[in-house]
Amino acid sequence: MQIIQKPKSVTRIDLPDFSAGWKQKILFLSDIHLDSPWCDRKLLKKHLDEAVETNAIIMCAGDLFDCMQGPKDPRASYRELKDIYKHNDYFDCVLDDVADFLKPYSKNIAMIGYGNHEYSVSRHNGTDMIQRIICKLRDMGSPAVAGGYGGYIKLSVFDNHMKTPRDSYKIAYNHGAGGDAPVTKGMIATNRQATYLNDFNLVWNGHNHNSYITQQATIKLSGKDEIEQGLVTFIRTPGYKNEYDQPGHGYAVSKNMSPTPRGCVWGEFSYYWNKIQVRYFADVI
Repeated sequence: MQIIQKPKSVTRIDLPDFSAGWKQKILFLSDIHLDSPWCDRKLLKKHLDEAVETNAIIMCAGDLFDCMQGPKDPRASYRELKDIYKHNDYFDCVLDDVADFLKPYSKNIAMIGYGNHEYSVSRHNGTDMIQRIICKLRDMGSPAVAGGYGGYIKLSVFDNHMKTPRDSYKIAYNHGAGGDAPVTKGMIATNRQATYLNDFNLVWNGHNHNSYITQQATIKLSGKDEIEQGLVTFIRTPGYKNEYDQPGHGYAVSKNMSPTPRGCVWGEFSYYWNKIQVRYFADVI
């Protein structure tokens, strides 16, 4: 696997050995909030361990960090500050803890993007948690690169004889914005995205901690006047934060938000008649 970071938040991942029997799993994550006391680390570890066992590629579309207890964060709550973070160098303590947790999985991590929590830390405290964790991961030998708040990923597959890709798979991702969408779960945003992201194979969102996998069929006229049918898949990854684990406290409880699922989305990529075929499924509780 070779990862190339290009301008304008474009990440290219080149995969070898594309032929009959080829398979590749991808673990899609977002909204991990790893340093939060409400993060379900046990479930996250289960998924990351499975990724290592199956040699899956790991990607995160923002909010790897929670980092809400900084001195200039209006959401800060001493109740939600773990003992190991109760130091003047709060962000450094969080960074070291997250790096230690991710170390066994560093070789499989390909991309980590920004979420609103990382943006908030940069705005109010002048430190970039994503660039800093990428530096630590690369020191461990990881191929990981920093994505954007939104960006694009191109998976290109090569066989052992040709230098040009046999096929490619295009992904558009965005961490997301807005509230928790208790009624629509964010599906309205999906309908909007379908009007302008119809040249992608996958559109991936996070942020509101909901989960869905849905498809939109497309049709276009080729340059040879032939009708071409396609399919765009839309996924939303829910994350691992569970503030209802201890009812009565937490940001979500104080805002009267509805409980949300926890987990990830897996993509199983395989070879099918010289083309990439993908099956998606949510692994949530």
